[in-house]
Amino acid sequence: MDKVHSIVSLNDLLALEASRIMQGEKELIQALPTWLHRITSSLLRNILFQYQSYIEHHAEEMTNYFIKQSETAIGKNRVMRALIDDTNEKLRHCADAEIYDACLLAAVQEINHYKISIYGTVTAYFNELGQRDTASIFLRAEKDEKRIDEQLSIQAHSDINELAKAPVIK
Repeated sequence: MDKVHSIVSLNDLLALEASRIMQGEKELIQALPTWLHRITSSLLRNILFQYQSYIEHHAEEMTNYFIKQSETAIGKNRVMRALIDDTNEKLRHCADAEIYDACLLAAVQEINHYKISIYGTVTAYFNELGQRDTASIFLRAEKDEKRIDEQLSIQAHSDINELAKAPVIK
């Protein structure tokens, strides 16, 4: 069971949200290798390996932040867990490699959009509390997420979705 903490200030809310995104990144780090294993598009694979590198870097920076602040992560990220579980469920039903790639791309973008909103919120909280240096960590993470999202959108429109259009004939 989660330890319950009272949220009585913006700082408390910030600690909870920062902790949740860090926990979410750690869960995503565990899920990605399994997903990457079945990708057939080399371009998509390269984008997602870059994404994996970003996520690992973000998690490391956030862990260092919590260590520096002598804080512990206090919240589970149920949203990320649900997004990962949903992705795993979808991927189990993919009929072929092209559909798998399209499904994974869409699922990663869904996760990515969630993370963009959380990183933006946490950045705003840090700025509001005058913690500009720490805000910059989360702002960089938000920008990395947006960069990956743009690359995924380009790949979806130029290649992945086109290949997935044709039904599988058995």
